[in-house]
Amino acid sequence: KQWYQRRVAITAGIPKSKEHQARMLKQLTMDYFHQSVTALAEGNFKSCLQAIAEIYTPQMKLEEISESNGDIDIANFIITMKEDSFKTECIARCMQTRCVADELLSSTINDAEDLDLVAVWQVIDFYKESILLTRENDVEQEAISLSKLGKVYHEVLKQKGKAKEMFMLVLQLARTLQPRNLSEEEWFRYSSNVLAEYQREEIRKEEKEWQESRQKYLDQMELKLTELKEKRKKDRLRLCVDTTA
Repeated sequence: KQWYQRRVAITAGIPKSKEHQARMLKQLTMDYFHQSVTALAEGNFKSCLQAIAEIYTPQMKLEEISESNGDIDIANFIITMKEDSFKTECIARCMQTRCVADELLSSTINDAEDLDLVAVWQVIDFYKESILLTRENDVEQEAISLSKLGKVYHEVLKQKGKAKEMFMLVLQLARTLQPRNLSEEEWFRYSSNVLAEYQREEIRKEEKEWQESRQKYLDQMELKLTELKEKRKKDRLRLCVDTTA
């Protein structure tokens, strides 16, 4: 591969002009960055992080060249690559942290006889960390982590209030991804379904409360009617007695 040949040439220290070295270093940096982006798109965060780590050496050499000759183009290239590689690394770290959380949650639920709450809170911390890593970097990855966090609150801890809060945030983020169709995304379907169930439960609760309130009112009215009937009955008896007398 050409990128590999460029790497060998640079690391072997083959003497070249500064300009030629800069071109090769820039291309090598872009090659590694392209590898990281491709790996990330495939969900391979390990390969992505490996490629990001490889960027460091050619980037440092470029900085040395830029400082020695004051090349503004190289300086701007380094700034752009640092920003882009940092964003890509954050997304990959998010996926890595979320994977650790997924595995820990699975072992905690499936392997342990009793629920280990300490492990569950560790899982929550991992999901929260993954959320912070992607905030303002990748909307979908942030939504995925929020959905998984909500799932822990919903299924494991049975904290509906916290779960609802997470799922509402998921749907808010999902709206920013429109017009993309998210109906096939598991994180979106799960969050939407749980929220819909919560809404149905809330409606049932409100209907029950209304029925109970209505029944209480009907009972009070029935009591008043009974009292009125008794009063009328007594009044008629009193009238009959007075008439006879």
